[in-house]
Amino acid sequence: MTKRPPLFGRFVRDEDGAGTIFALILLMVCTGLMGVAVDFTNAWRHREMLKSTADVAAHAGIIAMAKGGNIGTVRSAATNAIELNTPVDQYGDILHDELEDVLPLHYDAATGILTDVGEINAIRVVVQRSADVANPVPTFFLKLAGIKSWDVAADSVAVVDATQMCNNNDGIFAKGGIELRANTSVGAGGCIYSQSGVWMPQMTTFDSGALVGMPDLVDCRGKCVDYANPGVEAAVFEANLLMPDLGNLIDATFATFVDAKVTTDDETAFFADKPMAADLSPLDEIGINTIALRTGSLVALTPASWAKLRSVPAGLVYFVDCATQGKEATNVLTLTDSGSGHAIEGVAILTTCAVQFDGTADVRNALIISTANGPKPAITAADGALIGDPTLGCSGADRSVIMAKGDLMAPSDFAGSNVAFVVDGDITLAANSTASEVESTGLSLFATGAVKVAAGHSFHACGLPPYALVPKISVIRFVMPTSLALASG
Repeated sequence: MTKRPPLFGRFVRDEDGAGTIFALILLMVCTGLMGVAVDFTNAWRHREMLKSTADVAAHAGIIAMAKGGNIGTVRSAATNAIELNTPVDQYGDILHDELEDVLPLHYDAATGILTDVGEINAIRVVVQRSADVANPVPTFFLKLAGIKSWDVAADSVAVVDATQMCNNNDGIFAKGGIELRANTSVGAGGCIYSQSGVWMPQMTTFDSGALVGMPDLVDCRGKCVDYANPGVEAAVFEANLLMPDLGNLIDATFATFVDAKVTTDDETAFFADKPMAADLSPLDEIGINTIALRTGSLVALTPASWAKLRSVPAGLVYFVDCATQGKEATNVLTLTDSGSGHAIEGVAILTTCAVQFDGTADVRNALIISTANGPKPAITAADGALIGDPTLGCSGADRSVIMAKGDLMAPSDFAGSNVAFVVDGDITLAANSTASEVESTGLSLFATGAVKVAAGHSFHACGLPPYALVPKISVIRFVMPTSLALASG
């Protein structure tokens, strides 16, 4: 038998080099995994940066929208925010097409669908680092495997949505401060909200289910505690709720109703339960041709002809223009029953005059708008005047809305029930002429300025669904739509 040489045997049995080979292979695997991890981490980091930028841009755009900006203003606010957050000179282009990637849309909160059909209440922002914008995220180690870059994108959708916290038919809402004097009570479902702070010196009582809020509870000035105002600790909340521009809303509503050639959904809904009166003789008596009048028709009057009306026939729009008066005129339109004993009911009264409710005035189921904006209040009322439902009822068909471009000042018992005041100024409900408590049901006050309510007022909620002519109280939030359905494809 032939023996193998000793050196050959040692070579076969020697394993000293195996560890080196396995180490090299393991090093290559670890290096590859590390490279993938580095590149994946870098891509994730850029995606998070894009997401942050999309959120900032969508928020800036929706703020501009909430302030009444047009589509151009909204897009400009969003694109400016993108540039501030990720400057082009540092990060390159991240917008492919501004018209497609910064898109005002409609968001349906019930279905979660985002679409370009319907009222615009949302903005969608898409940003990316990709080959489409010639700005992909470069790789490091993955270049060795032929992967030179990543395409990364992010989007964000912000909406202005009606708040579910407060019912706009039951509460006091102001951009300025709200002051509630002692012995005021807010019932379940009532909401007090100010963008500037609520001042309640003492003994404002909140029932379970009532709310009082402001953006910063510091503005409660130490009074949001139960020993000062019973029930307030359970009622208080901190949030940034939004009101539309009340001046613009009033102007738009005025223009809608005074234009006889245009009929909007709001106008149609308003007159749906307000048929024209069968007896138009009070208009005939002052020289108005009533033959062609129909429900919702416009009747233009001078202040002098208005004063001659013995009653106000229902189902019509009355426009009284104080600009036709001479310099010596008082420019005040007085609402009264004129001795007829009839309430002013089922009408829209639009005027450039200030409005004075005298002690006999009884206004129900009506819309009244004054665009007077001078040093004196636009709406005033004498003791005994009443707007709204005196029975404290909650029928949606009986709701009244009073709008004014100036201040409103009235006795506290003037504000009846089932009525909304929308004022581009201050609201002051002065002390009652008697010591008795004043109760209101379904009352809402909206003011660009401050609201002051005298002592001894009790607010109760009706809980009715939103009324078309009443401002919407909204909140800005981010959403994740269930789907995107664009009619344009």
